[in-house]
Amino acid sequence: MASSKSYDIVIKNAKLFNNNIFINTDIFIKNGKIKKLSNSNKNDYKCSKIIDAKDSMVSYGFFDPHVHFRTPGDEQKEDWQSGSRAAIKGGFTYICDMPNTKPPSTNYETLLNKYNIAKKSKINFGLYLGLTDDNAGSIKKIYKSLKKNKINITGVKAFLGSSTGDLLIKNYNSVKKALKTGVLTLFHSEDEVKLKKYSNIEYNSVFDHNLRRPPSAAASSLLKIAKTCKSFKKKAKIYICHISSEVEINLIKKLRQKGYNIISEVTPHHLYFDLSNIKKTNIYKVNPPIRSKEDAMEVKKAFNNGFFDIIGTDHAPHLISEKNSTNPPSGMPGLESCFYALFKLYQENNISLNRIFKLLTSGYRIFKIKNRGRIKKGYFADLTIIKNEDLIFNDKDMETKADFSPYNGLKSKVKIDTVIINGEIVMENGNLQI
Repeated sequence: MASSKSYDIVIKNAKLFNNNIFINTDIFIKNGKIKKLSNSNKNDYKCSKIIDAKDSMVSYGFFDPHVHFRTPGDEQKEDWQSGSRAAIKGGFTYICDMPNTKPPSTNYETLLNKYNIAKKSKINFGLYLGLTDDNAGSIKKIYKSLKKNKINITGVKAFLGSSTGDLLIKNYNSVKKALKTGVLTLFHSEDEVKLKKYSNIEYNSVFDHNLRRPPSAAASSLLKIAKTCKSFKKKAKIYICHISSEVEINLIKKLRQKGYNIISEVTPHHLYFDLSNIKKTNIYKVNPPIRSKEDAMEVKKAFNNGFFDIIGTDHAPHLISEKNSTNPPSGMPGLESCFYALFKLYQENNISLNRIFKLLTSGYRIFKIKNRGRIKKGYFADLTIIKNEDLIFNDKDMETKADFSPYNGLKSKVKIDTVIINGEIVMENGNLQI
């Protein structure tokens, strides 16, 4: 008699999101990878761990292309341990960390240091090289060195408007040099010249922030980016972070029609919040700002119409003492609340559930991550199980060092229950195992 097959984990009764649709199947995992999918009722196998996913949804592990783990330099706000725990609790199995740290990640040595810190965590990750006016001519050389030495580099990040940290491009020729390499280049797209024009507007509350950093600043920056690569627009790989307004959406549509290759990112907070539903507190201060109700409606409409390619949380932790200061920094935590905010919008018939799952896992394809991103035989077993269970989001239960959340008290009909990374259960029944 033939011996039965052996597996490390079997997920039974899974309703899984795969290839843009939900299907019912069992998932068999061994040695960190998905070995097979089957809806057979046969129990002719041995298994170390069975997970019953009845009354749950199963997704490939969420991918966040936009986090700020603040390490090195600001570990009091976040470090790789707290950040990765927050990511896992939010259902994320892969994150990409931004370069505006202290020192900024603008050369091989600083990225090697960050990589050596990051690799001790359980989370899968990528790192960005920060673009400066000094290193623009060396981007390809630095990038090749990082790839050669197997440092997980996923792109270049350019800040065109002042934000957290000291990374700011002043010469658009630097943008041209970066895009000419053909490397995926992410942009914080707010025109610094425009921002300075509105800087005389006094900041008395978060409601003034949209006036000081209006949508026109983002549109101006977009036009300047397009101008730099007009002669090689098909080669240039442009990624626009945190799109927040109608004017940006319409402009990108026009640029795409002209042949520009533009990847568009949306954040949960620009979908969820607008100036009509936030309170007068600095916890809502972000760059780019929370916009008008009309802009938020257009962002949701664009989400449902397939305009956006990916969701990024822009997880930007600060301490509440900083947010309550006379000069509050911009940014809010987003990893742990992301799916709950999006699902709430779905419950209220504002956005599509299928599109939520699609955009939370599209990063594997966009960033060309091999053998990840689909629940498929031979792929790494990175899985997120979401149970149909009532939950009230409580910022006191967060893993991030940011001790506040604009989503505190949000009521959800789902709970991120179990997370598996590389075949290892790192969260079960809502309890972290790391």
